[in-house]
Amino acid sequence: MSDYDAESNRFHWRYLETVYAGQYFYTDHFFEVVYFQNDTLEMHYNFWGDPNPNPDAGTLFLVRQTFTGIEDELINDQNHNRKLVKVIDMMGREVSQETTGTVVIYLYNDGTTEKKFLLESR
Repeated sequence: MSDYDAESNRFHWRYLETVYAGQYFYTDHFFEVVYFQNDTLEMHYNFWGDPNPNPDAGTLFLVRQTFTGIEDELINDQNHNRKLVKVIDMMGREVSQETTGTVVIYLYNDGTTEKKFLLESR
């Protein structure tokens, strides 16, 4: 569980450490926010009641990862022009394009690959 206290500028994390004989024992950690810009949040460990953060005791970075995708039209255009070079199984042996019931890897002339699992037709 976690919560943020705006007054103290601290995050409080509470971890369930142990359950023994029906009793729950928790560990509490406090981090003070020292930097927040763009996609990065930096927090330093803060002992209970200490007015200053303690980066030597612990620093936590949370960074949001973003993904810039390629337009679907570009992907479809590239896939349209590529040619199948060979099909291999997971052991690297060349197999038939009609192989079913196992994972196969399609290797194309532009360096791309596709992993496929084809079920047997009934």
